[in-house]
Order: sequence, then C-alpha cells, then structure tokens
Amino acid sequence: MRQPRLGPVIAALAVGLVAACEGPGALGGVDGTHGQGPPPWSAGAGSLERPIARPGEPDAGFAVPPSPARLAFVSDGAHDRVLVVDLVGLRVQDTIAVGQGPRPVAVSPDGDLVFVGNNTDGTISVIGTQAERVIDTLPLRGIHPNAIVVHPDGDRLFTGTTAGLEEVPIDPSRRGRVLPDLGPTAGLALSPDGELLYVATDFLGAALAVIDARAFVRLRTVAGFAGAASVVTDDVGRVYVADERRPRIAVLGPGASTMLREVPVVGAPFGLSVSADGAFAFVGHELTAPVRLEAVDLFGEAREHVQAIPPEGGVIPTFARDGAGTVYAPGFMAGDLYVLDEESRQLRARVPIDGVTWGVGLVR
Repeated sequence: MRQPRLGPVIAALAVGLVAACEGPGALGGVDGTHGQGPPPWSAGAGSLERPIARPGEPDAGFAVPPSPARLAFVSDGAHDRVLVVDLVGLRVQDTIAVGQGPRPVAVSPDGDLVFVGNNTDGTISVIGTQAERVIDTLPLRGIHPNAIVVHPDGDRLFTGTTAGLEEVPIDPSRRGRVLPDLGPTAGLALSPDGELLYVATDFLGAALAVIDARAFVRLRTVAGFAGAASVVTDDVGRVYVADERRPRIAVLGPGASTMLREVPVVGAPFGLSVSADGAFAFVGHELTAPVRLEAVDLFGEAREHVQAIPPEGGVIPTFARDGAGTVYAPGFMAGDLYVLDEESRQLRARVPIDGVTWGVGLVR
C-alpha cells in the first residue's frame, strides 16, 4: 500500500517506512445484490470500550484463545528491524536487523521464510523463521516496495516499486520480470489458485489492475475508483477493495469482473481485513477520518468503532489473520501490535512495541 496522506511533519517521519499481509479465510453467504449498502456509520451507535491487556494478561472482558499462529514478524521502520512476537505469551522475544525503512512483510506458504520489503534501499530481506535471522537479501530494480505477496507455489513473489510491478524469483539465479507502468503499488492480492494478481494503484488513475500471474501480463484495468488503497481476496476468489477517497469497500466477484456490493464507510479506508465468513471487515482509516479502526458489516447495517485503538497512532495500515478468528494489526506511529477478535469485534490485547510498526506476517 502506498503512503497515506499524512500531515507534513508525520509524513516526513513516515517516509521510508507497507504490506498487506493478509491470509483471507473463506467467504460465505454473499447474496450478489447490488446497491449502495447501509447508511453511513453514526458515532453514537455501537461503540466498543474495553480495557486493554498488557503482555500475557487478557483483558477484563475476554480471554485470548490459543492461536494456530505461533509467531508474528512485525516490521519497525523507525529502527530498521523486525520484531519477533511470541503470540502465546504476547511478548517480543527477539529482534532482527534488516534493511533501511522496512515496511511490507509476507510469509512463504510453508512458513519457513519471511520476506521484508526495505523501502529506502530497495531490497527484500529474507528471514529464516527457524534461525530467526536474515539468510539472504534480494535486490530490486526500484525502491519503495510498498506491498509484497508470495505466490502459492512458493517460488516467487510480487512487489511494486518505482521501477514498476516486479516479479522477484526467490532463487536469485533466476531472472525476474517487471511491468514498468504498474508501480509503486498501493496493495497486492492473489487469487486462491495463484492465477490472477490484483494490483491496487493510483498510478492508473486510481484503478484496479488484473494481472495474469503466470504469464505476467496485464489482462484488464477496472476503473471507477477514487483511491484504491488496499485489496484483499477470499478463498472463493471474491475481491475487496478499500476505496480511500470515495470512501467505500467495493466487493467484486472473482476476476473483479462484477461489482457485487458497495459498502460506505466512515472515511479514508486504508488497511482492510475480511472476516472468515465474509460477514464483516476490519477497516483501518487514515488520520483524516474521525475513527481509526472500524468493524463494518459487509452485508448488514452495523457500524462499530473499536475505540481502544489510540487516535495518535494514525492508520492501521495492514492486518494479518490467523484463520481461526484472531486478527493482528500493527499500530503505525503508535507502535504496538493489536490483537483483535473477529467474533466479538473487540480488541483483546496489545503487545507494546516502541517503534513505527507497519507490516506483520504470521508463522505457525
């Protein structure tokens, strides 16, 4: 994802620091209806307030259930490092030095490798999850890798840089490819079978590009977006786009060929996570919005502001789902890693991190 529209001072601090590490679950119950969706959220309705747990201490309202994810790898652009978070004890257990300005984080399908896009020096640090150290560095043709996705085959990844949309083989002896008119990107997502790559970008007039991921050619461009900030797919192949300047969540059919639903949100959607059953989304908003984190019914009426997210943190830029109902979200300028529950739509815990956290990847 690209850099949000921050004020001059915050923007200066944030330069050189996004990934969308999203492991979407199956979506069910889509009714295929069209329309403008439910009315805008009201600040007085459905607000959630809970005490926040410190490391290892569940909050007063909820216990933190076991997660199939064992570790979270969280990028910290303020200190050029990745923090390894123990998700059982909810504590930072290790730090790993990486390149300059780390942002997006992605994990290989087998969980053995973590890829970290270094925004300033135009490289990808490859971390071995067993050793918890950098084992390789992949050079890029451009700088500012703002999003990374790994192909299900595990042999290559995709990222958008100033050189364009780059296909990067994980084996450095292989030669990658680049589409020069598609970068830097705001968000990337693959179809479940790995055949299609969806590219959210403002460099096509705020559009969504559909790429043949194997042939690495653009198939078509979906217009009509005011600011495509992030894109997510589900196990059925449906596509969800956070349209930052409209503002709305657009729900499209597989292949992004049909608009199924347009759901208005409170303002400036940036980060996006869709629940396992597709009933709602966690939406992270920019500084210009009156809320920071919103739980939004995609096919209902509810709007809920998760008030425990500190407003000074700005956007929630990325999310990572563990596939069992827990979502992890970095807090950007506020630091920290937030632990969210999909069923209750509550903030369950917070892991304190001193830094500028942006990308997060989960390892089982």
